[in-house]
Amino acid sequence: MKKSVKIIHVVGARPNFIKIASILRACKKAPEVESILVHT
Repeated sequence: MKKSVKIIHVVGARPNFIKIASILRACKKAPEVESILVHT
């Protein structure tokens, strides 16, 4: 059984969303990663 990794990304401003976009795309492609985006 594979362990899943849970990641919470906390971003608040537009420049941060641009920086995190590539990371979120990579997380979406990895089935073992559960990614949550929190907008502050």
